[in-house]
This record gives sequence, C-alpha cells and structure tokens, in this order.
Amino acid sequence: MKYELEDALKNEALRDAAVGLLFQLADDDFMIAYRGSEWLGLAPHIEEDVAFSSISQDTMGHAAMFYQLLSDLGAGDPDQLAHARPAAERKNAILLEQVNGPGTYLTEPHYDWAFAVVRNYFYAQAKKSENGVPEEFIIPAIGGSSGKDQYGTLLPSVALEDVVLSACECRWRSENQDGSGDGEGF
Repeated sequence: MKYELEDALKNEALRDAAVGLLFQLADDDFMIAYRGSEWLGLAPHIEEDVAFSSISQDTMGHAAMFYQLLSDLGAGDPDQLAHARPAAERKNAILLEQVNGPGTYLTEPHYDWAFAVVRNYFYAQAKKSENGVPEEFIIPAIGGSSGKDQYGTLLPSVALEDVVLSACECRWRSENQDGSGDGEGF
C-alpha cells in the first residue's frame, strides 16, 4: 500500500507513527553528525579526517531532510526542531550523544578515535538491521518506472548517489574497524 503525505495529514494514527519514526531518524542522524563534526582537524590521519568530515556532513544532510519532512507533517520549523528542542524531547539513542572523550575542541581535546569509529560503524549497521527501521523505509529499491518507493512521497527516495556514498562509508567504517584500512587499525 502506498502512503502519500496527504494521507498522513488526514490519518492521525499514520501521522503520529510517521512523526515518531522521523524524530528518531532525525535526532539520531543529528547527534552522530554533531559528534562526528567535533573531529574536524583532529583525526589521526588526513585521509580519516576528510572521510569522517564527509560522513558527518552527509549524515547532517539526512537529518535536515528528516526535519523538513517533520515540518511538512506540521511538527514545526525544521531549524527549531533541530536546535531549540529540550534534551528531554529528543528521541536519539543515548550512545550517539556521548562525548568523544574528555576536554573540549579548543582546549586539550583528548578524544577517543576508536570509540568514534566503532560508534559510527555500529550506527551504520543498526540503520540497516532487521531489528531497526526496515531498510525499504529509508532507501527504496532501485528500479521501477515511477521513481517512488512503496511509501510514495511520505518518505522521499534517497538519490542513487547517497546509496553509493553510504556503501562507501560502510566499507570505510568496516576497513577501519577491523584494522585493514591502512594496516594500523586503531
């Protein structure tokens, strides 16, 4: 069955389910992207710095897309949803908001690179998990003539470029998680 945005606006149960899911997706992506951005200029190697920054920027873009969808469903202004909600209203996983380590970015950051990489790796895996959000709810099957996923325009299709980029990010995380990326591990 296909659901359109208009269906969610008319059906309160569908709207509430979509809003709940979108808050979880948006807040998770926002938090992990924020924590990832704290590594800018601090990662152990330049290649990792560039890759991690790119992953964080892409993830923040996904959060912005989810906040915009929440706005389309009447939940509020996307910027207010992202930045002005109290911590108690956030729906993100606790692990994603944990600091990268002691110190602050400007004064003696003693961040744990291994923790950051493993957290990102498991987050990427959890987003694809059968126990999490169904994969087809996030990334539609590629193909078909309409270009829409089975949920219509309620959750718009992620571009093929994002699918490929996500695969590259998962490979990077996997290689760095098991140490085979540069022979050094973590």
